[in-house]
Amino acid sequence: MHSIFVLVSYILLGDLMKFLNILSYFLILALVLTILISLKNPTLSRSAENIASEYLQIKNVAVDKNYLLALNSADNFLCAWLMRDQKKGEEFITKRLKDSLTYNELFAFFVGTSNPHNQGFEIIGEKHLSNKRIRFFVWLYEYYTMDNPKPYLRKSPYYIDVVKFDEYRWLVDTLPKPYIK
Repeated sequence: MHSIFVLVSYILLGDLMKFLNILSYFLILALVLTILISLKNPTLSRSAENIASEYLQIKNVAVDKNYLLALNSADNFLCAWLMRDQKKGEEFITKRLKDSLTYNELFAFFVGTSNPHNQGFEIIGEKHLSNKRIRFFVWLYEYYTMDNPKPYLRKSPYYIDVVKFDEYRWLVDTLPKPYIK
């Protein structure tokens, strides 16, 4: 969690080169861990291996104002999910999305149940769909209190679409959906 705050502070303080260096370090670390896991676990399925290699490859991302604003909105939206804060989360969704869901559906997404509870998320990549829409690929984690689950392989990631609302604001336009090629 501390690392996220360091990265955000680099972005906010304008030290983009430090941010990019740290981001590339985390991507390399994720790729190495994926390789080590696949070597130790021969039962790693081919589809999970393909997903990991596709999304964890280091690629050149055009980091500009729009990308950073969209990423910030995705982070804040998912932080609201993590903190189970529906009111805060609604600040980062489009009117179209809010109108397409009932109050109970929004409540179920953000607040959910006490067990399992929202435990963490990872934004693992992006795809520019247009100048005004970016798709972020994410993994969402839930945890059952007092549970000690055996390690498991993640399935395909989810995605959220973030759209440009105005010059300085981007909003989430989809709740996380499973990504299927």
